[in-house]
Amino acid sequence: MTRWANRLAIAAVALFVGGPLLAHVEALPAMGGFMLFDLGGFLGLIALVVDIVGAFRGAGAGAGVGLAAGGTVTAVFLAMAWSAARFPAINDTTFQDVIDHGF
Repeated sequence: MTRWANRLAIAAVALFVGGPLLAHVEALPAMGGFMLFDLGGFLGLIALVVDIVGAFRGAGAGAGVGLAAGGTVTAVFLAMAWSAARFPAINDTTFQDVIDHGF
């Protein structure tokens, strides 16, 4: 079980870093890089959960790579999501619905 979690964690790191990097050098469209970034974040979360289950089932030291890589990707991914919650969901922050234009 931990072998698959380690593979998932390595794939998560590659996608998490590679997606935005490929979008930055314009090898992918921006949305494609963002989708790879998201996929890497979700794979990191899955790898973390699978490796925690494997560690509780007796994998021992074999769970180290998946826990470290999956945990790091998941922590960064969730920290970015929670920090973005402070900002408005749309870019138009000048909208005021109290102005009556007389339509």
